[in-house]
Amino acid sequence: MPQQDLLLPWRTVLENVTLPLEMEASKQIVPKVEVYDLLQEFGLKGFEHSYPAQLSGGMKQRVSFLRTIITGSNILLLDEPFSALDAITRLTMQEWLLEQWEKMQKTILFITHDVDEALFLSDRIFLINRTPIEEFTEVIVPLSRPRKIRDLAGQEIVNIKEQLIDRLRMKVYNG
Repeated sequence: MPQQDLLLPWRTVLENVTLPLEMEASKQIVPKVEVYDLLQEFGLKGFEHSYPAQLSGGMKQRVSFLRTIITGSNILLLDEPFSALDAITRLTMQEWLLEQWEKMQKTILFITHDVDEALFLSDRIFLINRTPIEEFTEVIVPLSRPRKIRDLAGQEIVNIKEQLIDRLRMKVYNG
C-alpha cells in the first residue's frame, strides 16, 4: 500500500476494491460475497457506489488498505499510508489499523518517519542507517496489546522516543 491511495477516480469504491480480483481472475483470491462483508468491517458499507472524490481522506485510505488485503498476501507493506492525513484522522486510522491487525493477524511492515507512529503501531522498530541498507538498528517496543495512545506517555516509552530522535538527528547531521 503506497503513501497515496492511488484509487482510480472513475471507479467506485467497490470497483477499486475488487481491482486485484479482476487482475487475478484465474486465482479468485477472495470470493466476491466476502468483499461485501469486508466493506462492512472496514466501515465502507453504504459507500460501495461512491467515487473517490466523494470520500474523506480516511475513507480513501481504508479503501486502499482493503484493496491491499484483497490480494491475499500474508505480508503487507504499508509505505507511510497516513502521512497525507490530518493529525486527528491519522490517529483514528492508526487505532483502526491496530484493530484490523488484531483481527487478521497478518505481518505488516510499516514504513514511517513519525517516531510516535512507529512506537504506537510496532512491536519492533528497524532504524535504517544508510541506503542502500548496509546496517540497521532494531528497537523492541515494550508495550503490550491492546494499546491506547496514552500508552506512549509512559516513562520507558518516552526514553525510547528520545533515544530514537537522537539517533535520527545524528543520521541527519552525519549524512
